[in-house]
Amino acid sequence: MWWVRRTRYWFSTLLYAGGARLRPGRRTASGGLETPGSCGAELQGELDRFGGVSVHLSRHHTLHGLDAAAFRRLLQAAIQQWRSEGRIAAWLHIPILQSHFIAPAASLGFCFHHAKPHSSTLTLWLGEGPSRLPGYATHQVGVAADTAVREVFEETGVKSEFRSLLSIRQQHRSPGAFGMSDMYLVCRLQ
Repeated sequence: MWWVRRTRYWFSTLLYAGGARLRPGRRTASGGLETPGSCGAELQGELDRFGGVSVHLSRHHTLHGLDAAAFRRLLQAAIQQWRSEGRIAAWLHIPILQSHFIAPAASLGFCFHHAKPHSSTLTLWLGEGPSRLPGYATHQVGVAADTAVREVFEETGVKSEFRSLLSIRQQHRSPGAFGMSDMYLVCRLQ
């Protein structure tokens, strides 16, 4: 399938060189299409299925050379726009070489969610009430039986007893687990 990637590369290169710029993009928070490098006067992002918006700063090439104060104004305008659109959360993905944008984002209420060797992800809850954003699990160690019994009691008030493990599913690079591996266990309780 290497030839497919190479064909896409050359097709995109020819369109860009010809000035057509007809490359399809992702849906943006404002309903338009985002093309790589589009930023202009707006800080656009991708909509997620939960009503949030993800902004990958590495895709906004016009941010290079922007100072922290200008970025703060740009981000503040974007937050106002997202709130007016009814977005519930914002995810800001910041490459390490643009880490000078972390302080302005934090001054607007963004918090660290997780970090990888070359990037950090910050979040801002825009919805009503306390944040319902999932935490980032770096390591989870536990016993399925004890965890299942405790969770059932905490959520329902019903005391139960572990009987058996019915199913195990492991998924690598799970989108719901921020690209990390995910295990799902189904327990039978009485």
